[in-house]
Amino acid sequence: MEETINLYISNMTKSINVVITCKRLITILDLKELIAKKLDTYACLFRLTNGTNLEENLDTLLSDLNIKNEDKLFIMNKLNVERAVLEEWFRLDGHNWEHLYWLSDLPLREWHGVMTNENGKITIFSLSFNNICLVPSELSQLSNLTHLDLSENNISSVPSELSKLKNFTNLDLSRNNLSEVPSELSQLTNLTVLNLSNNNLSSVPSELSQLTNLTELDLSFNNLSSVPSELSQLENLTIYNN
Repeated sequence: MEETINLYISNMTKSINVVITCKRLITILDLKELIAKKLDTYACLFRLTNGTNLEENLDTLLSDLNIKNEDKLFIMNKLNVERAVLEEWFRLDGHNWEHLYWLSDLPLREWHGVMTNENGKITIFSLSFNNICLVPSELSQLSNLTHLDLSENNISSVPSELSKLKNFTNLDLSRNNLSEVPSELSQLTNLTVLNLSNNNLSSVPSELSQLTNLTELDLSFNNLSSVPSELSQLENLTIYNN
């Protein structure tokens, strides 16, 4: 029977103290995911240590690192959240990408398709034609993001967590493989332009009618037989349909 162990997890200030029960034959990455779920955060936003760097190879098993029952481990928050999020996106999906100019020590504004404001915070992604297959929920941490252009990729779904990006004004998901869009996008109250054209949509959520600042909605070249009547409530909205 596989050994189950309890690990004591805290941060350096001792303000976090949790117990994680896990199998000893899991990887460091899997352990980080368990901790992240317990703390309602993302694994990419913290480092894990027991006095030595435990993240040189996230696929290493706990047993190979001689981590045992009732050992104490520490988490340390990463100082640059935005860089951590981009590194995680590339780790998850970068092997598919056409443009691989990420993961450098250069400022984020010099990474491919990334624009930042005067404070170095990411405001715009322009990542069309890049064979992106995955949009991670961690993007919800980029609170200054206003424009996201992911057109001409290979995306089949988008995370509902994007709804947390309250500064969003422009979202372009055209020419992908979307069969649905999350109704939570209706929470993007500052959104003015939403391009969903050239996908595989057979319906769109009626909740989009809550986007009171929306002026342009492109639904052309999908599989729609109709659009929600509720959208007619948006007096300043132009809809491009099939």
